[in-house]
Amino acid sequence: MPAGILKKTANSRKTARAPPPPESPSSGSPSEDEFDDSEEDEWAAERQAGPSRPAFQQDDEDMYGDGMEEDEDGVAAYESDQGELMEEDDNPEEAIGKELASIPFTSLLKAQKQLNKGKQKGKGKERAMEDEEDVRRSGKKGSKGGKGKMRDDDHHRSNKHAPTEMSTKKPVSRVRQVVETHELKARDPRFDPLSGSVNKHFFKKSYSFLADQQKAELETMRKTAAAARKNRALPQDEKDKIEEALKRMENREVTRRNKEREEEALQQWKKGEADKRKEGKRAFYLKDTEKKKLFLKAKFDELAQDKRKLHKAMDKKRRKTAQKEKKLMPKTRPGAGY
Repeated sequence: MPAGILKKTANSRKTARAPPPPESPSSGSPSEDEFDDSEEDEWAAERQAGPSRPAFQQDDEDMYGDGMEEDEDGVAAYESDQGELMEEDDNPEEAIGKELASIPFTSLLKAQKQLNKGKQKGKGKERAMEDEEDVRRSGKKGSKGGKGKMRDDDHHRSNKHAPTEMSTKKPVSRVRQVVETHELKARDPRFDPLSGSVNKHFFKKSYSFLADQQKAELETMRKTAAAARKNRALPQDEKDKIEEALKRMENREVTRRNKEREEEALQQWKKGEADKRKEGKRAFYLKDTEKKKLFLKAKFDELAQDKRKLHKAMDKKRRKTAQKEKKLMPKTRPGAGY
């Protein structure tokens, strides 16, 4: 039934059921004859409109008419909501973005803090329950065995990279290895206490064959380098590698000879100083400058045996000194005019 017709019928019923106005005691009130005439006119209009319905039917229609109007309004609202939901389903990301944009940032922070607190409380409860379970198990084990012993599982590490925590109540094992097993173990005599202190003279004498072997290798390398210089087909890179290896071996040999000469010179000085002490003189210890002078004197004494080597060393020393003086000289003379 259309809503317009329902409204009209409701209005007509309300007018039909409206009670007559009360009589006023004032002198200007209408007479009873006029009131009766108006009532008769109203009843005549109703008879012309048609027979009236019972009161309970009119009440039902009024009730259902209002309900239908509300139902129509609800259907329209439902359809509009469904249309909005369909639009949101088409673009769910935009809808979520709008909802998040409408929420203030402070409320989001509060919600996040509440969630974090809830997680921490949950973890704390789980840890407490685990600790209680461990205590209960350890108590049962202690009651059975007579003494409660701590389990190895009770000492958990805070991090997988952290060292394992051992109980202080558990004593260290006093079992020691009496009979050694027949296993081959590497032994370094330099750090073995059985070798005792280092005796340089004995060490040098024991490994003297290494110096002879290095000399033989140096001679072989010199021959190889001479053959490589004559071979034009050999690449230049290979020649450079051979020359570098030869230079390295020669420097090692020169260093070894200089070290031997210095050790020998220092040993002779110590021997002479020991003889002086036996005569009653006081002990004397060389300074670094005195050691350098002693080593330089030993070097020139060795070069004096071969005049060719001596002249060569003197020329080298002279060139080195001249180069130092040249670096110290100014590039331009004062008052030269340019």
